[in-house]
Amino acid sequence: MLTKPLSWKMRLTLSYTAVLFIAIVSGTQYLFSAYGPALADRLKLSSTQTNIIASAGNYGLFLTSPINGYLADNYGPRRVCLAGSFLIFTSFLCLALTFDGLLPQSFLLCALYLMLSGVASSAGFMSALTTAVSVSIRVGFVEYTYNSTAMDLSHDTYRFLLCIAISTGICQFIGSCLLDPISLESITDDDLSETTQQSSNASVEAETNRYRQLAQNEETPSLRSIPGEQRLEINTDAQSEQTPLLRQLPKEPEISGWRLILNNNAQLLFLAIIFLGGAGLMYINNVGTIAKLLYASSSRNRHGIPNKSHELQHIQNFHVFLLSIFSCTGRLSSGVLSDITRSMYDIRRLWFIIIAGVLLLIGQILAGFIATSLKTLWLATICIGFGYGCIFGIAPAITSEWFGLQHFGFNWGIMAC
Repeated sequence: MLTKPLSWKMRLTLSYTAVLFIAIVSGTQYLFSAYGPALADRLKLSSTQTNIIASAGNYGLFLTSPINGYLADNYGPRRVCLAGSFLIFTSFLCLALTFDGLLPQSFLLCALYLMLSGVASSAGFMSALTTAVSVSIRVGFVEYTYNSTAMDLSHDTYRFLLCIAISTGICQFIGSCLLDPISLESITDDDLSETTQQSSNASVEAETNRYRQLAQNEETPSLRSIPGEQRLEINTDAQSEQTPLLRQLPKEPEISGWRLILNNNAQLLFLAIIFLGGAGLMYINNVGTIAKLLYASSSRNRHGIPNKSHELQHIQNFHVFLLSIFSCTGRLSSGVLSDITRSMYDIRRLWFIIIAGVLLLIGQILAGFIATSLKTLWLATICIGFGYGCIFGIAPAITSEWFGLQHFGFNWGIMAC
């Protein structure tokens, strides 16, 4: 006996749940400030080597976004996410074993592991984003969950890295099995036909009764005297009047490839993401080191920092938490508010990038000139986290709106690289 396939609503619910889980575990690059200082102390790394490791993760995340987006567009997000699940598990497992001394403690190998984890995070996130890109609020909420992995940190770095490896690998693997992109055309043609059939039949019956009533009142030939072809035409017209928009979907722009690269709007958006996002990313990768230096220069630590300072770890985790929570808030609010302001006041989404740039500028000024102690550093962290979140919350919506959804994965990969 054949089982009835899942309805499109159930498929959409399962797919969107998978999108959220994948997005939650795809933000691991922003956890580096939580375990990076401990990794540097264990491997005796210099500040330059630590930054190389952090940058390798970012290069893997951003530079492979066009490739992962292209693969998700053309071969489906499931395969891309499945490959990413094995890669992210392997990379963080190797990093944990390196931290524990079971693998060679080379900073170049650590950079390789972080780069592979960035590639895997990009694969998972691009798969989730290409599935959930139909509305900007949904994109904003997926972006909202992107950073939330940084909210619960452990003082045991080895077990923390193992936890990242296991949780990210399992969540991406399960999510890849549930991802099911549903196009608007398929819903309109197949799934909504049963819903609209009842209203169409009712309208046809009402139209027939109206003709019968007119025939009786005006003593004209009844509807039965009308030829069958004319009755069919009447019924068809009545049905089409009830559902005029089901077969007439608005055309969207389809800009990709060289047309995208040569497009002036795309170039401006790319430069905005590069300069504003890069400034925020620099602070995100180094906030742990900044907190460590300010902690060392405080009056109560003139004789040096203890090797096992739980207080310093707590301060670093606190700033990573602030970055995550306000980046999440920025990603969500930018998507929601841009929809509201666009529909009610016809305000372009591009204004939110300008607002994000102002917030990042304020944060950089605070971090560079005003935040001379840990008492004021949190202000810079909040401004930079919120501004950075706004950038990557609104930019995907702008990309889909300006250049279309057909090649969104590849287009956003170009913008984000």
